[in-house]
Amino acid sequence: MAKRGGNKHKKRIAASKYIPITDKKESVWLVRTGPGPHPSGKSIPLIVLLREILGFAKTKKEARFILKGRQVQIDGRIRTEEKFPVGFMDIVSFPKIRKYYRILVDKKGRLVPEEIDEKLASSKIGKVIGKYTKKKGKMMIMLHDGKNIESDNNVNVGDSLVISIPDYKTNSLLKLGKGSRCLVKDGKHAGIVANVEEIFTEQAGGQKQARMKTDSEEFTTVVKHLCVVDESIKGVSR
Repeated sequence: MAKRGGNKHKKRIAASKYIPITDKKESVWLVRTGPGPHPSGKSIPLIVLLREILGFAKTKKEARFILKGRQVQIDGRIRTEEKFPVGFMDIVSFPKIRKYYRILVDKKGRLVPEEIDEKLASSKIGKVIGKYTKKKGKMMIMLHDGKNIESDNNVNVGDSLVISIPDYKTNSLLKLGKGSRCLVKDGKHAGIVANVEEIFTEQAGGQKQARMKTDSEEFTTVVKHLCVVDESIKGVSR
């Protein structure tokens, strides 16, 4: 009889490049990411984040105890599912011990937690990846983490919204354009925060490119690799 359904297991050696585990040969198996707001290939299972990246648990049993104790919040909402996908720009909170983290990318493009203070943990940045109109002309904005937020037509694909959590209301709009401060989230320049000097298309039908500038270098990257950010995002140093 043919096998039905997807695989429930994943070998550690085949872990996604986005998961910053140090030794892929330490054990055979790794928890597979479950369904959620981020693609499975570009996210970290919550239990892996707790045990192997943040080090809050030594074993799966301890990590499960933390989750079942309702001690973990993602974007202000309590999460208890061990396979819940944690991804780019998510805010991971542990209110009981007053620890807060924002998920960014390092120079290898891996998802890494950056510790932040409680004030910064009250909002998050979401990249706009789409927009559509509902009944009665309401404009809805689609963010990279699966959230859909009501907004106006001034928001364009490629811009970013700073939203409050856990109510997901828009605090401010970060426009993509010349002079925008952006974090490169993919590609060989991942992790760098730079300013947009110019957005252009090399040939008809080609991808939009952006010429970027930091205090020490200039480079070109694909516009879809950019996420407009505010001054609270520092990026990595080369």
